[in-house]
Amino acid sequence: MRYRTTRGAAAAATLAVLAGMLMPVTAAAQSQSTTGGSNEIVVVIANQTSLSDVGTAASLVGAGAGNAVLLAESSETLGTAAAQVLRDYRPANVILVGGTAILSGTIETELADLVPGVSIERLSGRDRIHTAALAAQHAIGGEGASTVVIANGWSLSDVGTAASAVASGAADVVLYAGQNALGDATESALMEHEPDLVLIVGGTAALSSDTEAEIEAALPEAEVERRGGATRIETAALFAGPALAAGSRHAVVANGWSLHDVGIAASYAAADPDAVVLYSERKQLTDPTSTALRRYRPTTITLIGDVESLTGAVEREVGRRSPSAEVRRIFDSSPAAASARAADSSLGGTSPIEPEPAPSSTTLPHDPDDLTFTAIDAGSVHTCGVRTNKTIVCWGRNSDGEATPPAGSFTAVTAGGSHSCAIRTNETVTCWGFNQDGQARAPSGSFTAVAAGREHSCGIRTDKTIDCWGDDRYGQTDAPSGSFSAITAGTTHTCALRTDGSITCWGRDDRNRTAAPQGEFTSLEAGSSETCALHVDGSTICWGAGFFGLNNPPSSAFSAVAVGSDHACGLRTDGTIACWGLNNHGQQIVPTGRFTAVTAGGWHACGLQTNKRVTCWGNNIAGRADGPVRAVATVSAGIRHTCSLQSNGTITCWGINDQSESRSPRGTFTAVAAGGRHTCALRTDDSLTCWGRDFAGQTDTPSGNFSAVAAGGSHSCALRSDKKIACWGSDDEGQADAPSGTFTAIAAGTNHSCAVRTDKRVTCWGWNSDGQADAPSGTFTAVAAGTYHSCGLRTDKKITCWGLARYGLASPPSGAYTAVTAGSEHSCGLRTDMTIACWGRNDSAQADAPATTFTAVSAGYEHTCGVRSDGTVACWGGLTNVIWRPLGTSAIFVTPN
Repeated sequence: MRYRTTRGAAAAATLAVLAGMLMPVTAAAQSQSTTGGSNEIVVVIANQTSLSDVGTAASLVGAGAGNAVLLAESSETLGTAAAQVLRDYRPANVILVGGTAILSGTIETELADLVPGVSIERLSGRDRIHTAALAAQHAIGGEGASTVVIANGWSLSDVGTAASAVASGAADVVLYAGQNALGDATESALMEHEPDLVLIVGGTAALSSDTEAEIEAALPEAEVERRGGATRIETAALFAGPALAAGSRHAVVANGWSLHDVGIAASYAAADPDAVVLYSERKQLTDPTSTALRRYRPTTITLIGDVESLTGAVEREVGRRSPSAEVRRIFDSSPAAASARAADSSLGGTSPIEPEPAPSSTTLPHDPDDLTFTAIDAGSVHTCGVRTNKTIVCWGRNSDGEATPPAGSFTAVTAGGSHSCAIRTNETVTCWGFNQDGQARAPSGSFTAVAAGREHSCGIRTDKTIDCWGDDRYGQTDAPSGSFSAITAGTTHTCALRTDGSITCWGRDDRNRTAAPQGEFTSLEAGSSETCALHVDGSTICWGAGFFGLNNPPSSAFSAVAVGSDHACGLRTDGTIACWGLNNHGQQIVPTGRFTAVTAGGWHACGLQTNKRVTCWGNNIAGRADGPVRAVATVSAGIRHTCSLQSNGTITCWGINDQSESRSPRGTFTAVAAGGRHTCALRTDDSLTCWGRDFAGQTDTPSGNFSAVAAGGSHSCALRSDKKIACWGSDDEGQADAPSGTFTAIAAGTNHSCAVRTDKRVTCWGWNSDGQADAPSGTFTAVAAGTYHSCGLRTDKKITCWGLARYGLASPPSGAYTAVTAGSEHSCGLRTDMTIACWGRNDSAQADAPATTFTAVSAGYEHTCGVRSDGTVACWGGLTNVIWRPLGTSAIFVTPN
């Protein structure tokens, strides 16, 4: 992300300010700086508990005086997540908002340690109103401001709205006032900046008529405009509407009554000049916001908070109001952690550390026949493919089950908005995913083709007639009569190729979507607002809205064409691919190679290579451009996060990340272990690395060569190459006090540890409240440690458990096993027939293993994950819907299929 200059005439002054030339406005204002810095990144930091300062920080970034907002966990510490972002991106300048009572001198010391040579500036006034005035001066220097927005400094929702107005370009700076008094600092700032327009946020309950009169008195020549609705939700919409009408395409939606979420929304939107902030009720998308989304149709919508802040019903309604938009969530366990995630997303690509450019494509790194493909199709935020073994795999967003295909054999698949459909080998159609309008309720009968649109589906029966189902608001399911050979479904329109080669389209008819050209054609494909077809003379003709030059395809001869959201791709006769149209996410950056098929979705595209592997490129929200899930060798479930080791030696982690426990490291590895709030891994050079929470030293790895590693609640253990054990971290129960001797296997529980000796006996040590450290006699090949119990795999392949007997923990199912794993209060084993058996506590369905075959299994706190036989990961139980990509990737929210 390049540095954004300040709007209006203040760019030069702002750059001067950021070079350290800002002087205090009064004696109460402080300015401290050191020299140095390694790039042009500017980060603004506020205390997460000082909500007015959060708004001020957001307004600074919105005005162009910084690149991202970070929230400190408290007045004394930045917190792990913020520290990690600072380490990664090494900003040249940091601006602290608030005095030392809000952000203490300890914060400055921490900054200096994290980013040596960083320039630190502090904006601190007598009160929040004065601090905001200082921030305004910082943003525009000595220049005037053409437009100023004023909000009640004690109403964070209005502060967030004001900051968003600056970010979208509606105003130059934000100032605060009290409900009934303008305040000396704001009055002085207005008289100094002499704006032509003053925008008041909120009705008279927020800023009274007396305050408005003071503004008019201070600026008799200026225009004063009040934008206030009946509620904070309506007020936000009044500000967002003009920006959306003027071209802003990103809407950030937060619960208007959750002050922390409002602060995160303001911080996140401030870094994106294309973003506006809207508010909602927790359970219902209210009229002002609903109307704004329906009227202006932003292309990206970011929901702030989990389903406790904005329910799934709100998410679905958002999708319905802006059906072509990409809906995503950003949230974490605290505002500080969430701001770090947002800052990492805003700063993506600017880190000076280990400059490792992201690949333009993702290719399957494995060769199994069941992971090669015969057909692929890209939907809005997910993609599906038919494998050579005739089963289907999908990847990308899975919020409505659209990326969870059914079992069986198939010949074709199509991916729509939030649903998918496929044709079975018996010629029947099966659909899955979102079904509010019946789009996933396929009719009976035999079909030769099927197409999924945003909220409708159509198919060609074996008698060559068309049948459509689902949403019909625009007549997109009113299929014409006749005989057809091909069909395609767009967002709200449908087109089909008749057997005589002519094209017929129906459905929404604005922007010439259904204005099919005359002539004879061989194939066609519909996108969000356009359709392209291949003429018999070899030319490509596109029609519809034609945004971003999509209706002007290259002159190349194509054998196939694909249309997505404002971009299209064609498969040349020589097997290469050319793309055109929108390129904001690299949709036109096609990987090299030869292909046999191409498909385009929502800002991403995929190609089927001649070796039957899939390559995808473009936007990777929800992992849509990841390609089919990379083959996983093993998986490890922690308390609230999970990590997998890929077949190529890389690690992928997901889940709660407030301690950076899900932040996957670079490099190649041979083992990974997810613990309480930390993770450890064994590198290919046999050295150890750990990351995440380190309050007890559980990530302070010892030196040397190792062959195995285990992560417990707040301690870690590893098996050295000489077969001796090393443990580190918390030792309050003796869990890190490893015994002497030689061992072949190691396990770390919450507060105890176990290991298998070279003579195959098990030894345990540490907390023993329920007998979990009283290992039984006999010979074992593997051992697992939970919270109150432990389990071991005997040499005769049976499982024995000891410790807490509640929930049936000490009574594993009979049978032969090859592996055992222990969670907090449940356990699982991998049977010799490759199925999984689980037992123990099951209040979150953590013991309800899927009925399929696996190669590995790992039990966490209230969830379990396993590696299927096809190399994909399945998780069940609690927290399986709280899945995030690691910081540093483009995906903000994803639920892996």
